[in-house]
Amino acid sequence: MFDVFKGRIGRGRYWGLTGLCALALIVALYSVVITVNQTSAPPVNVLATVVAITGVFVFVATCIALLGVGVWRLHDRGKSGFWIILYYAVPFVMALLAIDPEGRGIALNCIALAILVWAIIDLGILADPNRARLT
Repeated sequence: MFDVFKGRIGRGRYWGLTGLCALALIVALYSVVITVNQTSAPPVNVLATVVAITGVFVFVATCIALLGVGVWRLHDRGKSGFWIILYYAVPFVMALLAIDPEGRGIALNCIALAILVWAIIDLGILADPNRARLT
């Protein structure tokens, strides 16, 4: 069923798939945000509603694909897939908790940023430890 995640994923392929997922997330979010204004008026535009619903489905599917690519890369790095929770979910939750108009959430934002930087280094920059070295 999930034959797409078989084999190894190198840094280049990881960045390509992650970039494609990021582009799909941006398009999906843009479609939802733009169409929200169209559907909030009393005469509801059916096309705008369909675009918004499609955008939500594309967003959810892309998030699942992004998680799958991250776990695939973690396995190639010799780590458990549960690290994806630390790398993706924890910074997101910390950033949401740090929303404060008076700026008191700066420490949470700094910790979230540090986790994201390490995730980029671990998933996208460091080589696979099990990869055969050319000498």
